[in-house]
Amino acid sequence: MKKTYHSRVYTDRPAYADFDAPAKFNAIMSIIAKRLKQHPKAICSYSGGADSDIMIDLIERTRKTFDLPPVEYCFFNTGLEMKATKDHVKATAEKYGVEITEYRPKVNIVQASRTHGIPFVSKIMSAGLNGWQTKGIPLSIHDEYEQAEDKAAKRKELKERYPKCETTINFLCCCNSAGEPRPNIQLVINSSMYMLDFIREYPPDFKVSAKCCDYCKKQLAHRVQKDYEMIITGERRDEGGMRSVPRKDNTALCFTETSSGQYRLRPLYYVSDNDKAWYKEHYGIKYSDAYEVYGLTRTGCCGCPISYKAVDDLEKIRPYEPNVVKAAWNIFGKSYIYIDRNTTSSRRRKWLRVSEKGVKANEENLPNRVHHRLRRTPHSVGESRVGDNRDTHSARREARGRIHNVGEGGVSRAEDRLGQSSRDRTQTACGDPLRGDEEVLRRPREQEKVRRMVTSKRRCSAMTQRDLAEMADLRAESARKDEVYKRHIERLRSDRKVKQMDTLFIGLAVFLGGAGVAFVIYAAAMFSRWAMFGF
Repeated sequence: MKKTYHSRVYTDRPAYADFDAPAKFNAIMSIIAKRLKQHPKAICSYSGGADSDIMIDLIERTRKTFDLPPVEYCFFNTGLEMKATKDHVKATAEKYGVEITEYRPKVNIVQASRTHGIPFVSKIMSAGLNGWQTKGIPLSIHDEYEQAEDKAAKRKELKERYPKCETTINFLCCCNSAGEPRPNIQLVINSSMYMLDFIREYPPDFKVSAKCCDYCKKQLAHRVQKDYEMIITGERRDEGGMRSVPRKDNTALCFTETSSGQYRLRPLYYVSDNDKAWYKEHYGIKYSDAYEVYGLTRTGCCGCPISYKAVDDLEKIRPYEPNVVKAAWNIFGKSYIYIDRNTTSSRRRKWLRVSEKGVKANEENLPNRVHHRLRRTPHSVGESRVGDNRDTHSARREARGRIHNVGEGGVSRAEDRLGQSSRDRTQTACGDPLRGDEEVLRRPREQEKVRRMVTSKRRCSAMTQRDLAEMADLRAESARKDEVYKRHIERLRSDRKVKQMDTLFIGLAVFLGGAGVAFVIYAAAMFSRWAMFGF
């Protein structure tokens, strides 16, 4: 029996992780009190988001209850922050009577994205594609690894061929360092369905990288927090991504010791969305206007393409802070468009795969289904009298209705349009249902038309109602995003026209000013000439 692997995130969990909300938060308060007594020199990262609001309320409530020393709070401004977030940080500091120090990175998000690249889908995917772009490793190594019988030997050969590229090789080949296949984890390209096929068909025309997060947050946080004994953050397991993946030093869990000797406390790590909702309502926590007014469900880095709702969130922000939206589009615009293209392509591939499976199943089972239905009729077609049309028409209706249900109704209707006789149509419907294609396709003029129609009917019949609903949603989503992109392009064009008009007016002003100065100098020269020489 195959052994099922479970991550330490789900196995090494404390008992309070399964408590109800009131008991869970009481346990968290006791943990915070215990750790602050052990490590009083602590610093807490505050982002202005919902998780940070819950966390700072928990810490300050615990401090007042147990009379604990104050905690330092810091806010990292990436250079692309909403006004609602910055105002909320100031309001929170005044509410709890604490100081939240704002820090800015040496390399802001604009500089980092232009130098290294912009994120795409996720941090893991961005890092993998960045290695593929910078190190020049072809995508064909994936096929080499898949076709190799001895995968460990092939992995070793690829390592020798491309030295210092182990992470990228593992990412593209969907394996580990030992050459063992592991296609179903987050660290490989197949973690996103059809991503490899999409990259092959539509290579990105921009640099892909998630280093903007390193420069704007991680390096800045390391520099600010290095002198403190304990670091408190508001990470939660339910957020997914890298926060739900245990690391080698086990730093993804609630309380751990890092390699630098510092301690890291994540008091909200096992808090669910329902727990957050209960705490907010029970203690009357007010989130920032980004949640309460704009309608966002998550803030993070404003406009970051890692969020699948980035474009939708920007449209929610636009009526209140259009300049922030414009800046996000200028920085991440290419990634937005590329992600939308990938989403559309992946869904199209998924539906095509579903359709092909359905067509194959219909072709295999169609004769049996129809013949089984015909055997249940009172009289077979061969036993009916020549002049008796009732049995013939009944059998034809039953067979034609059954064929329509499995996607062959278009064939019968095409035959009607082609003008076949009633006798031929009855034989076609009551005999082998696939024979209708052969009878119709004999006419060269209608061959391609009927083939396309039959293929379309088969594909539509293979799709379930859920697939059809998803297709309708995709079309609506694509239309909505196309409208967003069109509006964005129109805004860029209007801005360009305004800049052109400003340049024209400035040029005219300089020209007229220059002509005026020249006229004044000429007039002064004429006056001096007249004064000195009289002419």
